[in-house]
Amino acid sequence: MKKERSISTKYIQLYQVLATAAVSAFVFFYGTSFIRDRGWIGILMSVLYVAFVIYFWYPSFLKNIRKIKQISYDDEYLYVHEEGVDTQIPLERVRDVEITSLDGMHRFNFVDKEPFGAYILCKTSIWYPLNFRKVDKELNRVRNLISKRKRTFVEENQNSLPSNTA
Repeated sequence: MKKERSISTKYIQLYQVLATAAVSAFVFFYGTSFIRDRGWIGILMSVLYVAFVIYFWYPSFLKNIRKIKQISYDDEYLYVHEEGVDTQIPLERVRDVEITSLDGMHRFNFVDKEPFGAYILCKTSIWYPLNFRKVDKELNRVRNLISKRKRTFVEENQNSLPSNTA
């Protein structure tokens, strides 16, 4: 067994706090900008905007922020580190890895629902746009390991099934 290699940044909690604070500040200042010099219509627009954000968009944003996990891998497993508990997920159970945002958020989609749901998010680097070559190289390595494990898994299962020929 090879040594685990980390994909995630060490500063996940810092990213979660900063992202939540930045989005909250944007929502507040943009929502209150309607009020200035617009009277009652501005107040109504502000209230509708804040209500829409709070009831529809913000909960899904917080749900995704909470799904960010610290991830490492080796040749056979994906390790999800969460609150002192490490969960092993075989690489053949990962369907694909895709980028979901320009700031380096990657999504690991699973074949079946795992204890974390159908997917987990991984923040690869705080500096992602600046070091995209390094991060993309590491994720391509993970993608290659996933496809290799899927091929060997299928081959092992095909060889273990009995033949119907007599």
